[in-house]
Amino acid sequence: MMCKGMEGCGPYWDHEDLKEDIITHEKRIADFLGVPFSEEEDRQGMIEEISKLCSLESLKNLEVNAKGMHPSGLKNSSFYRKGEVGGWVNYVTPSMAQRIENLFEEKFTGSGLSFKMSCNTKKAC
Repeated sequence: MMCKGMEGCGPYWDHEDLKEDIITHEKRIADFLGVPFSEEEDRQGMIEEISKLCSLESLKNLEVNAKGMHPSGLKNSSFYRKGEVGGWVNYVTPSMAQRIENLFEEKFTGSGLSFKMSCNTKKAC
C-alpha cells in the first residue's frame, strides 16, 4: 500500500533525519511555525526538554499509547517500534526495500528534494 501512496500513518522516512539531529529540526519547525526559540530559551535548555518530552520513548510510555486502543481495533502500542534509524528494514523483505528505494528515486528525481535511505538496497543493510 505504501508504494501506491496509501500509507495511513504517513511516510516513515520523514522521521529518520529528525532523530539524527533533533535540535536543529526543532528549531526549523519553530521558525516555520513563526515562533522561533529565543536565545534565553535556548540557554535554559528548553529545546532539549521539548525533545525529551516528544521522544519516542516518552510518547510510547504514555498510558494512552501503552494501553489504549485505536478506532481500528489495534492497540496503540502496535504503532511504536524500537525507534531506531533504519529499523524499518527489519519489517520488509529485500525485494520490498528495493521497490521502495526505486519508488523514491522515481518520485523525487528532478524535484530538488532528497533524503537519505538508512539502508541502501544496492549494498548490504
